[in-house]
Amino acid sequence: MVVFVNADNYEDAIEAVHFSAKQVTTPPVLSEDTVRTDEGNSVVVEVQDSEVSEESEEEVVEEERDDVCDKGEDILRCKEVRTPLFIAVEGCDWKRVMTILSEEKGQNQVQTWVSSDTFDCVGLPTWRRLPIHEACRRQAPGYVMEALLKINPLSVQLTTHFQELPIHIACGLGASEEVISILLTAYPDGIVHKDQANRTPIDCFLQARRPRDTPTFRSMERCFAAISERTKAWDRTMEKKVTAHEEKVSALEEALLEQKQRYMHQISSLQSIIAKKESMLNDIKEELNKCQEALELKLQVEATLTETVAQLQNTSEEAILRIANCTLTIGDLNTANAEKDSRIAFLSDKVMSANTRIQSLLEAQQKLEELAVKRRAHAKQEEREWKNMMKVMESQRETAILTSEELLFDE
Repeated sequence: MVVFVNADNYEDAIEAVHFSAKQVTTPPVLSEDTVRTDEGNSVVVEVQDSEVSEESEEEVVEEERDDVCDKGEDILRCKEVRTPLFIAVEGCDWKRVMTILSEEKGQNQVQTWVSSDTFDCVGLPTWRRLPIHEACRRQAPGYVMEALLKINPLSVQLTTHFQELPIHIACGLGASEEVISILLTAYPDGIVHKDQANRTPIDCFLQARRPRDTPTFRSMERCFAAISERTKAWDRTMEKKVTAHEEKVSALEEALLEQKQRYMHQISSLQSIIAKKESMLNDIKEELNKCQEALELKLQVEATLTETVAQLQNTSEEAILRIANCTLTIGDLNTANAEKDSRIAFLSDKVMSANTRIQSLLEAQQKLEELAVKRRAHAKQEEREWKNMMKVMESQRETAILTSEELLFDE
């Protein structure tokens, strides 16, 4: 299908085609091969039939979209809503632009975003620009660009919907070398920024078939080389830091492993001591049981002797002598009983002391286990931080490789 668009340049034609194809499920692929100019100087865009929806414009329901905020900046999405400053820039009325910028209300319009009233297949505006982007498209003079940057210096670092900085547009759409120098001076790092099409400002400059043998282009090349070298130096520094960090992590892991082994050995020793104490406690319990059995036996003997004494009281003198002997025997047994009682009290004290020692050992073991858990959690946290840093460094390394490949290709 062929679409006839009344536009003055290639970029306006692309915007118009996006407007016509806003119901397309897959956006049309546009290039210089699909855009041509007819005899009436109108831009003709050829689009494949499968890319354009068959629904009529009457079936398209225009949804009212509220103003949204992108990083604190106003984005106007309403149909045909353009600030007076933006309209003056579109009309290349630079005198009117300077008049608006001299007013406080006009200065606020410098940071007001203006977007199209048409949207692509994912619901985003077809284009979105600040006045500085539009000024670069309209080949504004240098004093206008300086006035815009004086009011909003950060606007030189903001990108359009296509990730284009003002310097991309200036280089690609024929802005003067003075304007390019102003933008390059305001934001030198923009020379290595890539737009949605993976183009740097130098790529846009060359694609526009602008002469290389100019002071501005040489300045851009020098700036690109300097920033690329700075990026490489940064990458080298970060590589050294990563290496040092890896060595530190390795040393920490070794120290942690040694400490873990040390703690495990201590825990094993404590467990062995606890086992010994438990064995001693069992022996003491057995000895205590034996003493209780002996005491019961002694009581039984005492009962038997008492019966015997009662029987002997009714006997003769011989019986009295036997009672005397038995009395002596009882005295000896009482002495032995006292010694047994003393031994039992000593063993009881010893059991209590052993229980106290076992309780303190169990508390020490619990503290050691909690400390080991904290150490392992700390080690895992450091490992996650190290992996995140490796991912960041890998991304920076790939960016540096791409930059170096582009430098080699330019040379």
